[in-house]
Amino acid sequence: MAAPIITCPACTKKFKTKAGLEGKRIKCPLCATPFVVPAVADQAKAKPAGAGSASAQRVSWNAEDDNSDPYKLGEFDIRPRCPNCANLMESKEAVVCLFCGYNTQTREWGKTVKAMSITGSQHFMHMLPGIIFLTLLLVVMYGVLYFSLELPRYVVDTWASFLDHESMRMWIILILLAFMWVFGVIGYKRLILNPKPAEKVKD
Repeated sequence: MAAPIITCPACTKKFKTKAGLEGKRIKCPLCATPFVVPAVADQAKAKPAGAGSASAQRVSWNAEDDNSDPYKLGEFDIRPRCPNCANLMESKEAVVCLFCGYNTQTREWGKTVKAMSITGSQHFMHMLPGIIFLTLLLVVMYGVLYFSLELPRYVVDTWASFLDHESMRMWIILILLAFMWVFGVIGYKRLILNPKPAEKVKD
C-alpha cells in the first residue's frame, strides 16, 4: 500500500506519511504546525486555496467581515443608570429611579403609604397656637408703646412715679421686647414655615 500524501493546512506543502494516521494530531515536518490528519475521502475533497486558479477554494463572504469592531468594544454607554437595578434613569438630573423607586441621594427605597385627609377643624387647631402668639405679640407691642408714650403722663406726682424713671423704663421695655421676639418666632414658625399639620398614616 502506497504511503498517503498529506497537505499541510498552514504552509500547503505536501509530504508523505505512514498509513493509519487519519484522525490523529501530527506536526508538519516543514513548518512544525500541528494539525489533525484528515481522512482519505476528506483529503480528496479538500482543495488548496489558489488565488488565480479555477480550482481555488471558494470563501464565503459575510457582511460582518467588514466590521472592524463586531463586539462593540470601542463604544461606551455613559447614560446614567440606577445603582440598584441598573435601569436607565429618566435624565441626568433625576434622583429617584422610576423602575425600583431607589433614591440616589438618600440611598433609600421609596415607600407608598395611605394618608388620611386633613379636615378644616384639624387645620384650624394646628394654626391656633400661631394665632394666639401673634395676638400676644400685638398686645405686647401696644403695651410697649403705651408704656413709653402715655404712661408717664399718668404717673407724675403719684406713688407709681418710679415707673417713669429712665432705668426702670429701659429694663421693662427690654423685657417686653424679649417677649415680643419669642412670640414672633413661635408665630412665624407655625403660621409661615409649618402652616399645615402632618398627614396621618392609615394602619
